[in-house]
Amino acid sequence: MKQNILIGLLLAFTMMLITACGSTGNNASKFEGTWIAYDKNKGVSELKVESLNKQAIVSLTNYNYKALMDSSSSGIFDAQMLRKTGETATVHADYLLQRKNGAIYNVVGNVSNNRIMLNTDNINMSILYNEKDDTLIIEDIVFHKQSDDNSVKTYLPKMQDAIKNSNIEKNKEYMKDSFQKPTIQFDFTYDDSILDGAH
Repeated sequence: MKQNILIGLLLAFTMMLITACGSTGNNASKFEGTWIAYDKNKGVSELKVESLNKQAIVSLTNYNYKALMDSSSSGIFDAQMLRKTGETATVHADYLLQRKNGAIYNVVGNVSNNRIMLNTDNINMSILYNEKDDTLIIEDIVFHKQSDDNSVKTYLPKMQDAIKNSNIEKNKEYMKDSFQKPTIQFDFTYDDSILDGAH
């Protein structure tokens, strides 16, 4: 009788252990938080995941700079026309940081092992949790957990440098066949006020 009770208790304990392990594997808590990815051509992507046990609410937001001036208002057109005189010209290049909701916004997904499966009328994709380096992967985009060294603000200098280099290279390409080139000084300004008060 005592042996049967002991076996019963061991079986019950084993079942509880298996159930606990199974639920842990499908728990969304490992996905929870804010994750950041940077691409020099696309800007910064911010992925927010809220845990709902075996489900998760997922939102993707993209940040990039929008040019506020065209070639006429910036002065680049007039500056390029000065190539015949060789004078120095200043070009104003003003940019505004924009925040746009991605295709995934407040979408509820089901958690299965190391994946969040997102299936709606417009979306059919998964978010993979990579245990090895604690990252999230959507297609070929790798997201790292937000930190002091990994946030939207951290990547603003890189985004700004990419814009500067692009403008300068485009101007060089335009002027490469000109016999006499003007001296162009770019005056870049960036408005990042959208991040004021961002958490």
